[in-house]
Amino acid sequence: MDSFPPLLDERGPLAFTFTNDGRILPLGEVKCDRLRDSIKTAMSGADYKQGNQLLGRAMGRVLAHELYHMLGQSKGQAKAGVARESLSARQLIADKLDFPNHDFAFIQANGLKSL
Repeated sequence: MDSFPPLLDERGPLAFTFTNDGRILPLGEVKCDRLRDSIKTAMSGADYKQGNQLLGRAMGRVLAHELYHMLGQSKGQAKAGVARESLSARQLIADKLDFPNHDFAFIQANGLKSL
């Protein structure tokens, strides 16, 4: 199996989706330790009391991003919201992060029928 090339930064990807022969598979991987270390950079004193909740929120957002690729059968990125090219540690733990309606429409139009 090969994975399509993730966007790399100094920390590397937080998650990725696998492909085979150019087809996006319903299989991915989340780098939980890397994710935890990333969100710690955006946390302050009071945030540590709800650390598990913030880690769960960040994991959900990273998973939602990968599901966008899997369900939409797309290697591309959205322009905004959870499916955008990259999310900062602050965005991963923020109270709100959108999944715009046009991203849902994209998934419905491009991917669900092919699974």
